Amino acid sequence: GQMPGWIQQLLSPIAIRVPLFNPTPLLNVLSPLAHVLFQPLLLLAWLMVGCVLGLCVLREVLTTGLAASIDWSLLRGDRWWLLLVSYLVAKSLHELGHGLACVRYRVQCRELGVLFLCLAPCLYCDTSDSWKLPSKWQRATIAGAGMIVEWILATIAAGVWLITQDGSLHSVAASMMVVCSVGTLLVNSNPLLKYDGYYLLSDLWGVPNLSEQGSDALRALAASALSGRPLERWHTDAPMVLLATYALVATVYRTFILGAILWIGWKVLVPLGLGLIAVLLTASLLFGLLLGYARSVRRLWREVLLTESIRVGRWIVFFIPCLLAAAFVVSVPLPSVIRVRGVSDYQDKQPLFVSQSAELIYAAPVNRRLPAGALLLEFASPESQYELLELRGQIATLEQTLQQLRFRSTFDPSSAYLTPTKVEELQQLQARERVLLREIASLTHTAPHDGYLLAGTHVVAPSLTAPRDARFRHNLLDPNLIGSTCDRSTLVGWFSRREHMILTLIVPEQDIKRLVVGMPATIGWDANIAHLGRGKVVRIAPEPILETPPELVGDATLLSERNAQGVFLPSKPHYEVTVEVELDSSDLVPLRGSLATAQFALPAQTIWQRLVEAVRNNLKPLS
Repeated sequence: GQMPGWIQQLLSPIAIRVPLFNPTPLLNVLSPLAHVLFQPLLLLAWLMVGCVLGLCVLREVLTTGLAASIDWSLLRGDRWWLLLVSYLVAKSLHELGHGLACVRYRVQCRELGVLFLCLAPCLYCDTSDSWKLPSKWQRATIAGAGMIVEWILATIAAGVWLITQDGSLHSVAASMMVVCSVGTLLVNSNPLLKYDGYYLLSDLWGVPNLSEQGSDALRALAASALSGRPLERWHTDAPMVLLATYALVATVYRTFILGAILWIGWKVLVPLGLGLIAVLLTASLLFGLLLGYARSVRRLWREVLLTESIRVGRWIVFFIPCLLAAAFVVSVPLPSVIRVRGVSDYQDKQPLFVSQSAELIYAAPVNRRLPAGALLLEFASPESQYELLELRGQIATLEQTLQQLRFRSTFDPSSAYLTPTKVEELQQLQARERVLLREIASLTHTAPHDGYLLAGTHVVAPSLTAPRDARFRHNLLDPNLIGSTCDRSTLVGWFSRREHMILTLIVPEQDIKRLVVGMPATIGWDANIAHLGRGKVVRIAPEPILETPPELVGDATLLSERNAQGVFLPSKPHYEVTVEVELDSSDLVPLRGSLATAQFALPAQTIWQRLVEAVRNNLKPLS
């Protein structure tokens, strides 16, 4: 029998509906907009304007490159909510378009609610009463109204993107174009998924309940082939072969989409520490999928068994191609890659320490090329200056005393016995003066060769429960901090030619054994997505890391936990891999501490090999 609705919702967690209210009063208020929006001439105008602006956008992208045209790096941190809001607005207006189309053709829209599509919330509108309309073109208009609204939004976003400069508005317009164009083409307009494109095809083809008729036609053809009985002539709104072909293609495509959703879910949720949600989502989807397949096979079995005796030969002929197809699918080698996160650094960098507690009075510009001999850092130590003045006063006094002793020794020989003692005291003071001058000189750092001044260690923002003085730490080379005091042996910065860059990767334990020294890598930096670098592995650490690099603390792909000592470390064993980056003279050299993703191409693996490897990595060995 039919399963209860709440069970069907649990078995399909990628599309959960939550009814809210009857939107008829709201739609009646917006009825003037509905009559204007769906005027044929106005729709034609939007179509033409959208095509023209789309060509302009395409020309801009082809001229400057996709990464250079759309600066996605601006959509980070607190700007991500702009992207989320644009998605919610687009999908909500999409559903409102269906409701306005119902008002336009006097069809009642009974329900408005929230649809969690792949856990992303948006509105939905119940337009099931549109089947009562006699005109298939009116039904098709209601089915495609959401796509019409998204086309209008994409057109407006394209215009905004073309007339604005780089910034948040420019990037949000780009994201709106993608959501309302590419997203509509792949999801809403796709007739293989039960969204707008499906209902549009059903109305224009004149096949009500297209999915059900297709499934019935496919099952009837399969039953005829397995039982040997002639195909019964029963009423369908389209040729059975076409309906069965549609059902078969749609089933394969939907299974592929579910698999892709599961794969993406695992890739996103597990690194965030949400593995339990990924397991529940996978179990729910797989159980619902397998239950649907089992019910279809059971129904097919009953139809064949009740009408004809089982013909073993036909079943064997049927299952052998199925098994061969399954074996082919799991044995086809597929590309295999490893993607891991890392931090950029320079091999030839020289540390710049503070030799004693001192005040920073000058710092050269960071990441700007400086000539040899240029002043990098200058510190001042009032204590050392005061000690030097006091020491020089003592030296001057002692020199004057020696001069008087030498003068007195000409007429008082006994004075000569004091001279060696005073000379020794003077030598000690002068030695101390030389040491003090060297210490003061060490407070000034100059460039030994052409190069760049780099910031010191990355500072991780501590928790709010940390001591107050630990919550306000900054980069010491910040121009606003000139005049601050640095403790002895503090690492203030680095000096480097920036000619030999390395990338320190943090690789999980299950992937480290697949890497070897000399393996090439493709590198993409977060701050410059338009550029892909190259490199090769030069070192693989034999032991797991004991601390997460500060730059990667909080990274979505690397789950780190704070231990009792307040040190961040990965939740699972990770190893450090060093990659030597190949820099060309034309490359834009990334800054030290830049985050990057390295990709390693591995030998192709079949689905079967991946399943076996996953089982070995996740199950305990039998003892």
